This record gives sequence, C-alpha cells and structure tokens, in this order.
Amino acid sequence: MTVCHINLSYVRVQIGRAAGWRVIAVCGAVYGLIYLYERLTWTNKARERAFKRQYVDYASSKLRLIVDLTSANCSHQVQQYVLMMFIAASGCL
Repeated sequence: MTVCHINLSYVRVQIGRAAGWRVIAVCGAVYGLIYLYERLTWTNKARERAFKRQYVDYASSKLRLIVDLTSANCSHQVQQYVLMMFIAASGCL
C-alpha cells in the first residue's frame, strides 16, 4: 500500500465518522439511482435528438454569420452605387 492510499482510507473513515455511514449510504444510493435513470434513458433515440438539437444550433449560428456578412456586403455595395450616382449627377450639373 502506498502512502497516498493509506491517507485516502484515513480520510474516508474520518468522513464516515463525521457524517455517519447511513448518510453516506443514502447519498450513494441516490446517486446510483440517478445514474441508473440517466443510463437507461440515454437511448439511441435520445442520442439522435441531442445530435439534431446540437446540429441545428450550430447550423443556425453559421447561417446567422453568413446573413450578417451578406447584408453588410450588400449595404456597402448600395452605398457605393448611391455615391457613384451622386457624383455622376453632380458632375452633370
């Protein structure tokens, strides 16, 4: 046994004495039941739903970036066109 293993055993015993073994057993049982519930409900259908939700979130964020970029580019082109027309119109006067 290593020193670390002995220290961990000592810590476990002290926590058991301070909290009480029944409290630790109940907490362990509750944790185990929650783990079992999660394990049983994590089916292929649940994995597929989670993947689809993640994919929709990812694709939506990328599409928003594309829309913002396209909108900014279009706005810049319109400003350039209006400026060119203004310069052409003022030059003719």
